[in-house]
Amino acid sequence: MNTLEEKEARVAKVRKREEARLIKLAEKAGLFQWRLSSAQLETLLRDGLAAADTKRQSQLLRLENDVKLTKKRQSEQARREDAQRKILLGSFLIAQMEHKPALKVEMASELERFLDLHKEPKVAERNKELLKKWLPTGGKPREQAKAKADE
Repeated sequence: MNTLEEKEARVAKVRKREEARLIKLAEKAGLFQWRLSSAQLETLLRDGLAAADTKRQSQLLRLENDVKLTKKRQSEQARREDAQRKILLGSFLIAQMEHKPALKVEMASELERFLDLHKEPKVAERNKELLKKWLPTGGKPREQAKAKADE
């Protein structure tokens, strides 16, 4: 069982088998002969499980935990790969901008507009400060840069 799909299929198969087993046992115990409310049935099952003092995890629970762990690992791997893609693309863009001044000029205003899109103004300003080498305003807010240019 390597893939998530295989694990999920196994969980579904075991769940179906266990549900059928519980129905057969409930029928054998005569539970269908009485009219029980959901709360009464839940209490009956909970009390029975507490009295049984089960220490072993069910196969179904182990499989479900394995599926959760697999999903978590896949999500973490996807985030790592996304971060690596961003690092590689960013380093490529930096190298290109350092070696091609025309590209730096062309991208600078686009980069500044992109940074201005952040919903938190303080974060946008911190990001601009970090990238000031590649911005036309030198990382200063547009108003300051414009005022300085007018002087």
